[in-house]
Amino acid sequence: HWFPLMLIFLNLFYIF
Repeated sequence: HWFPLMLIFLNLFYIF
């Protein structure tokens, strides 16, 4: 599933 991956990406963007 790509949903978890998207959440990880969003988290990374949120940190930066």
